[in-house]
Amino acid sequence: MSRIKASVTIRDVAEAAGVSVSTVSRVLNNKVDVAPETLRTVQSVIREMGYTSSLAARSLRSRRTNVIDWSYLNRRPLFC
Repeated sequence: MSRIKASVTIRDVAEAAGVSVSTVSRVLNNKVDVAPETLRTVQSVIREMGYTSSLAARSLRSRRTNVIDWSYLNRRPLFC
């Protein structure tokens, strides 16, 4: 029985495009030092494979979640 992969990773994109993970990362982060042909190739592979970045992975790497926590404390006694 074959195992179905849950999602496409940046490593999968890099392998399919024939470039390094670093190059895919540079494309995703809109860095200017990527050759135009490489940029087109990586973007094409990203579209074909349906790659989307993982919020969890991005948060771990950047140490920021960009999520606002809003809490409301009810000041009334529990038993009235």
